[in-house]
Amino acid sequence: MLKYYFVTDTSLSLPNPGDILICKGIEYLIDQYEYRRGNDFIRGYISLFNKQAQVFERALDDADCIVMCGAPQFNKYGPSKVFDNVFEFYIEAKSRNIKLVNLYCGFENSFHPDLEDRYKRYSDKLDTIKDIYSVFDLIICRDPTGVAMLNKVDIESTMLLGSSIYSPLYYGIYSSPKIYNAISIVPTGWDLSIEEQKEFWMDVAGEHFGNEPVYYLSHTTQDYTRTVGMLPSAIAINDPRSLLEFYSRAKKVLSLRTHGSAPALALGARVMNLAIDGRHDILKYAGIDSVYFPQFLKDTTPMYRSVNLVKKRQVDQLVLFNLLDQMWGN
Repeated sequence: MLKYYFVTDTSLSLPNPGDILICKGIEYLIDQYEYRRGNDFIRGYISLFNKQAQVFERALDDADCIVMCGAPQFNKYGPSKVFDNVFEFYIEAKSRNIKLVNLYCGFENSFHPDLEDRYKRYSDKLDTIKDIYSVFDLIICRDPTGVAMLNKVDIESTMLLGSSIYSPLYYGIYSSPKIYNAISIVPTGWDLSIEEQKEFWMDVAGEHFGNEPVYYLSHTTQDYTRTVGMLPSAIAINDPRSLLEFYSRAKKVLSLRTHGSAPALALGARVMNLAIDGRHDILKYAGIDSVYFPQFLKDTTPMYRSVNLVKKRQVDQLVLFNLLDQMWGN
């Protein structure tokens, strides 16, 4: 029986639901792949942020495949914190012939809409990029920056639909009757007082949704405490399954969280994504253009879109399965 270890956010009390939805989408895809091959597999987990030596040791003794799940992995300063205290572990796993898979990695988490500008910022880090990513047997990127930068150092990668789009299928959650709208908010560092922010979002809700029900949503307790809780009908949902159930009933979603917009689209909502960093490229690949948040502050015109992801999801799934077959030598 195969043993897969997933490197992801494992917190239950203060999770980042986006990280968990990324992993659950990946688990769904691996489950479908191994089912097609007629294999059972056992799941293990390695915390993305709280790296424990005994967990590494067990994985090195036990794993057939270690899967690094998403997350912003590289930025203008170099490798992100997801590689802290873990790279030597990957090197050791490689020496033991354990398959290493980096699925749906992110390469840019800052706000730079111009791809050429992003590329320039990596020009002095190409050797580091090659050293880190050459350890992996298979790399799937979620943004064009990653593919382009890996290509510059002759490391093959493929861009596919962001895995959080598959996460509802892991939980068995599907589109439900639409009964409310939602605004998914994160603290953005904009220069407005709490009272001015409250007035802004309430004005936007009136413009976009009229008298229809609307919830002001936070994905984390921290964001709720800092900003979202100031609004009427404010809610915080940091449990991934509950979050998907919420989005399944949403008619329209105005969102500053890409990993809220992506599953909301998959669950049939009409979405307007507000870009505050490079993660919006995930939605662009799915067929949804985002509005840059600074632009939205000047012009709040509603621009909601839906997209049928079924066919694209099926095609990308087959591409992934073919790449996994090549990795395993099938």
